Amino acid sequence: FSGTLYSSYLVNIGSFSSDFGGLTTLLVNDYATTDSNRRFYAEADGRTATNAPGVRYISTDEAVGSTALTTGATYLVLSKFTNVGVSLSGVDPGVATLWTLTLDQFADFVAAGRLETWLDTSGNVQNRATISQTSGTYDFDSSDYVRMACYAKSGSAFEQATFDEIRYGTELTDVTPVV
Repeated sequence: FSGTLYSSYLVNIGSFSSDFGGLTTLLVNDYATTDSNRRFYAEADGRTATNAPGVRYISTDEAVGSTALTTGATYLVLSKFTNVGVSLSGVDPGVATLWTLTLDQFADFVAAGRLETWLDTSGNVQNRATISQTSGTYDFDSSDYVRMACYAKSGSAFEQATFDEIRYGTELTDVTPVV
């Protein structure tokens, strides 16, 4: 596959890691049992002290939103990754974008026609984050594995979340079904 990849999932975070470095994410990996070529992170809790959602094209750099999700509430986490499966450069970067929406925000999004311009309008979503990757080639195909993960920064802390309705597609409407 080459082009733009969208993903979405519902998440309800039961508890954040007490060490302010936990991570709740959906990502793609080359192997089922070992970490290899991790990419396309859509994080309900980014690995920062604020517990705000984040996004990564690959595992090294992260952009985070401004507001942590509320525990016990359900959110839609949407992400977009451009230039998947092609050689990235400064001229043709891969851009990762993440949006988080409450149920009411999702209803407004659907009523507005499920448009990306609506997601990018200030104040419409709870969080928006974006980051670029300017080197490498990162694929998404039938040999990849999708990982749902909750990590703690240290062994004494824990993070708990419930994932539901995980979707991948090539159009925003593929991953945002009408309620």
